[in-house]
Amino acid sequence: HIAELDADLPGDLPLHSAVRWFSRGKVVSCFFELLEAVKLFMAEKNKTYPLLSDPEWLMDLAFLVDMLSHLDKLNMDLQGKLKTLPELTQSVFSFVNKLKLFKAHIQNSNLSHFPSLRSTLQKTGVKTDIAGYVKQLTQLQEKFTLRFEDLDQKRPQITFLIDPFLILIDPFIIVGIKQ
Repeated sequence: HIAELDADLPGDLPLHSAVRWFSRGKVVSCFFELLEAVKLFMAEKNKTYPLLSDPEWLMDLAFLVDMLSHLDKLNMDLQGKLKTLPELTQSVFSFVNKLKLFKAHIQNSNLSHFPSLRSTLQKTGVKTDIAGYVKQLTQLQEKFTLRFEDLDQKRPQITFLIDPFLILIDPFIIVGIKQ
């Protein structure tokens, strides 16, 4: 039955896989957007979940929503046909640089890359511990760096594929000339 649905799809992802990936990236964001409706629903059912009103928890949820949004964008950049190794490498290392930027901005109370966190901060009026978010960004950056360490070592060869004139050559080594 699923194979029949997949037959009409262009590309190499089956329907159930594409839908599952789409849902994973958006489910936390949708929950966050519908939080007031969820609270009303829970109240109608006489269920209480104090976390849904806890300002610290809401700030953490907003940060998660924003970070998952950034990770989803990276995920989409890495998908698709006809992607070359230099493009994929550039996407990964650009994201690592974005993490550095996010960290620097959030340390200076600049939440321009975190719209959900900014709006939640404005709604609740509670000052949150920025150091926790900086720590999370640092850990994510370290994990990306460690995970793609081998790719970073091959960066000069990959750069050569993009533009052979960008390669740095040691001035004491003459390449391609036999004596």
